[in-house]
Amino acid sequence: MARIRKAVQAMRPYRPPTAGRGGKLRLDFNENTLGPSSAVYDALAKLGPEDLATYPEYGMIEGELAAHLGVDPQQVVVVNATDEGIKLFLQTFVEPGSRLVLPVPTYAMFAFYAELCGVDVRQIPYGENFEFPTQELLAAMQPGLGSVIVCHPNNPTGTLVPEDALERILQRALEFDDAAVLVDEAYFEFTGRSALPLIERYPGLVVSRTFSKAFGMAGLRLGYLVSNIEAAAALRKAASPYSVNSAAVAAGRAALAASSAVDQYVAQVDRARPLLVDGLRAMDLEVHVGAANFVLARFGARSKLVQDTLFERGVLVRDRSADLGLSGVLRITIGDSEQVRTLLSALEQTLERRALLLDMDGVLVDVSRSYRTAIAQTAEHFLGRPVSQEQIQAAKQRGGAANDWELTRQIVLDGGTEVSLEQVTEHFQRLYIGTQKNPGLRLSERWLPEAGLLERLGRERPLAVVTARPRAEALWTLERFNALELFDALVCAQDAPAKPDPAGLVLALERLGCCAGDYAGDSVDDVAAARACGIRPIGVLPAGIDSPDIAAALAEAGAVRMIGSINELEE
Repeated sequence: MARIRKAVQAMRPYRPPTAGRGGKLRLDFNENTLGPSSAVYDALAKLGPEDLATYPEYGMIEGELAAHLGVDPQQVVVVNATDEGIKLFLQTFVEPGSRLVLPVPTYAMFAFYAELCGVDVRQIPYGENFEFPTQELLAAMQPGLGSVIVCHPNNPTGTLVPEDALERILQRALEFDDAAVLVDEAYFEFTGRSALPLIERYPGLVVSRTFSKAFGMAGLRLGYLVSNIEAAAALRKAASPYSVNSAAVAAGRAALAASSAVDQYVAQVDRARPLLVDGLRAMDLEVHVGAANFVLARFGARSKLVQDTLFERGVLVRDRSADLGLSGVLRITIGDSEQVRTLLSALEQTLERRALLLDMDGVLVDVSRSYRTAIAQTAEHFLGRPVSQEQIQAAKQRGGAANDWELTRQIVLDGGTEVSLEQVTEHFQRLYIGTQKNPGLRLSERWLPEAGLLERLGRERPLAVVTARPRAEALWTLERFNALELFDALVCAQDAPAKPDPAGLVLALERLGCCAGDYAGDSVDDVAAARACGIRPIGVLPAGIDSPDIAAALAEAGAVRMIGSINELEE
């Protein structure tokens, strides 16, 4: 194999989920869900042998684009969609080793091509509620700057760059030997806001647009760059001579001539947007509405599960959890009103079957005389002094301990004694499990659900236990109380990271075939895990513990309902 550049070796591959999309409602890539104007099909049908046998010519389409934009034809360079435009911009104006300042999250190919070109990428996070980070971006424009790229409006947040912010960025770029600024306007048609009027005043400005979105021609890969004449000449010099094919040129010319079809599509999106937003919010989902043809909806850690379930129902949406600040967020393209209703119906069906997930300790089982006693006696063993139940409850309300062994160790460490987790676990387990001579504390545990409660709940909803107990201990307890067969799934310590990580709850939902549900738990970590999962947290006052602060702590953590025991779940 030939030697591979270090920059390529270090890059993460970009793998868009493009397989298996045929025949489904495509609300995942922000494409025009209705397709291009009929004029595009007519133009493609008229292509003859000569059109396909000869190399493409770009003079006509660049002139027509210039007339459409109100610029000189020499200012327009057609490219093989925005992807080639980004790469061409970087290859033409940006030196390897210089710095690119890039607000994130944004379109992944900006950083991808910058890294490929040997450019150092400085990422600037968007602000709260995805506000454009004007001050932070300007502060990052320091010596060594080669370029700035902003997406206007941004994908995936829908954020517009404020007009004053754009001018301040361009003025600042002048201070660094005319550092180049690319403004990507892939979603321009949905806003009408453009940086084009600034091109003559700022020589480093390049604007990119595409036919992939509002024009409905993503499959033909056609885009264009606009800049001042001198910069456009440099771009054309660096461009591949025939990267845009004849079919795309013919389709683009036809689409421009029939641009009223774009206006009609945008109007349909505008009409459907409130229908989608209201429908999502009616499902108690947090929704962010930007300026383009998509919205963001937060589903929590179950987002991929929801995405995959919708896929099975024939509807495609995009999980953006890998992007900064978008954990648990699905991006949903706005189709027309009928397509929005189809999406909402599929989502309602996806969320209709609600699971009931239950913590074990304090919810199903009274552990006040088992685990709580083992914590106190183990801590006392290492500290040499008693530990009160109030101290234990305070430690639990702080959260963050993966299990009672770690909680006990933290109490000991807080008391000023150094001890290993292995030492704590060994002593704890001798007390809890017991020995041949001494029965274990676990025999003192009491089953909390009243007779018939779980059977009734199970007839209405799938049931699962999600616990930090090791599997052997969880199974022993459920079998002891003849309850194992009452549950459709059991998630234990070996199956997933401990709460407040929501992975165990997501796994339980997957095993139950559900995308929605409630989780009843007695700790702030239980509540935090449910919130992170995107399901409803129910706070349960732990059995056998008399503390007036518990309910307040659970409510402050985000419990949407508070019950005194599991036997109140039916009320």
